[in-house]
Amino acid sequence: MSGRIGIDLQVRSGLVESPARNILQVAKGTVPTTADSFNSATPAASSLYVDITPSSTSSKVYITTTFGIDSSGSNNAWASLYRTIGGSSSNIGDNGGTYDGHFYVNVITARTLVGASIVYLDSPSTTSSTRYTVYCATQGSAAEIRHDLQTSQIIAMEVAG
Repeated sequence: MSGRIGIDLQVRSGLVESPARNILQVAKGTVPTTADSFNSATPAASSLYVDITPSSTSSKVYITTTFGIDSSGSNNAWASLYRTIGGSSSNIGDNGGTYDGHFYVNVITARTLVGASIVYLDSPSTTSSTRYTVYCATQGSAAEIRHDLQTSQIIAMEVAG
């Protein structure tokens, strides 16, 4: 039997069954209207976030986000997803490197405006409310997450585990 997972249903013996892996819920996050400014190497939260409450500890959460970064000359800027459960936040983009994040831009001499996106499949192992937030940091001069350069959005989808 062929079909598109999560869209087509499989029918056996008169029973309708959904595919083994499917989307259980979709949550759309905030749509900020003003820029978020950053001027520190310490990551700080932007106003771009989404809340979702997984229905099972075995569920995965697929997060996708788009936004614009405006970075001044001679500057490094990076963005990452942070997960917050019960007031405790962690950088789920931490790769153990100098710039722990999902997105990195190195500006040598001139101002740079770039569209950025982060896509991540998380295993939060919880049924508590979970917030995913885009954090940003810079090294050098200031940077902004701009919501007027492109449509900023963040979406979380719970995927059956």
